[in-house]
Parts: sequence; C-alpha cells; structure tokens
Amino acid sequence: MSPKLTLGFLLSLAAATLGIWFLNSSSNEGSEPPSGLPVTPGDAGNSGQPTPEPVDVKRPEKPSTPEPKKGNPDRVLLLPDGSKVPVLNGAWGAPALDWPSDRPWSKIIGRERDDSNLEWYVHADGSRSITQNIWRDDLNRFDPSTVVATPIKALPMHPDDIAKNKAEQEAAKKQNEATQNPKKD
Repeated sequence: MSPKLTLGFLLSLAAATLGIWFLNSSSNEGSEPPSGLPVTPGDAGNSGQPTPEPVDVKRPEKPSTPEPKKGNPDRVLLLPDGSKVPVLNGAWGAPALDWPSDRPWSKIIGRERDDSNLEWYVHADGSRSITQNIWRDDLNRFDPSTVVATPIKALPMHPDDIAKNKAEQEAAKKQNEATQNPKKD
C-alpha cells in the first residue's frame, strides 16, 4: 500500500473514531449509569436502593498460540554453504535454498527486480533465486517457497523433432479449445 493511501486510511479511521466518541459522549450527558454498575449514595439517580454486589467477570482466555511454521521461522534464507541472507518478497519462513545438485554452489553477488516487481538474488554463475509466497489450493493459503532458476544454453534440435513438437502442441491446443468450448447441438 502506498504511503499516501496508508495515511489517508489512518486519518479516516481517526475521524470516524472521534465522531463516534463525540456522539456517544454527548448523548450520555445527564443520563443514569447503565444497569448492573454499582450505585453509591453520592451518585445522582440513586433512589436509596442498595448497592449491587460486584460481579466477577471472567476474561476470555487468550487463543492458543499458533504452531510455528515448519521450515525456517526466521526472516532469513539458509543457503547451501551455511550462510544466511534476508528472505525476499515477504516470504517469512521460506525453506532453505535447494541448490541443484548437478551445479556447484555459486555465491550471491547482487539483487534485481523483475517486471512484476519481484526481487531476485543474482548469483555469480548467472543463476537467479527467489523467495516468495505462492498460493496453494491444497492448503487454501499462501505458502512461502524458494525457487532457483539456472541459465543453460538451448540445445539444438533436429528439424524432424521440431516439426513433431509443433504438431503435438497444435493438437493439444485444439483439444483444449474443444474441451473449453464444447459444441452445442
């Protein structure tokens, strides 16, 4: 949320609270105390009735503290070399960075933001890593995750394989369209 929106929201909330307080305080002037409160002889409105005994009101119990998230409860990301760096994009509790086993560990040399305004770590070998909250339907909530993107050169393909892949993609596209838009008779 932008600072201007936050400030506007807080000012609106304060104005509404003051308005409610003012309305309640002006409507209660000269009225009798609410029933159930002790009345002492010096109170206006006491008609010689005995003072009610104070009532022991139990406060509701605090809800139990939620279980800590599995993984890393800190606001740091554990790296394969044992060092720690801050998590990115508010993904508190993100799991340790799972570096690909077929590549040697490459140190972080900087940060960058992508077109979606997500922040990524940049590694010396050109890899990128990110921590972010991903929506999971199975959990019905956002869940912190880590991703490593490693650059590799595109492998050349045989022309027959290119044609076969293109034909498979077109067939899948037609089948998907037929599923999405069934013909009505």
